[in-house]
Amino acid sequence: DQKGGEAAALEAVARVKGAARYPAMLVEACCAIAAADGGFDAEERRAALRICEVLGLDAAEFGIADAP
Repeated sequence: DQKGGEAAALEAVARVKGAARYPAMLVEACCAIAAADGGFDAEERRAALRICEVLGLDAAEFGIADAP
């Protein structure tokens, strides 16, 4: 169930919101994993943007806000 899985994943992501460095570290790790194959496709970018949204972070800080 994709929607259920996504909801559960975002709930787990939200648990680090407000922690000292963990939210930024989580986004940085997601971006590194997404780019590991030499690209950062639209689906990966949408996921990273959603994670930033859930954590209340500015996607521009991670260089993904203006990406195609």
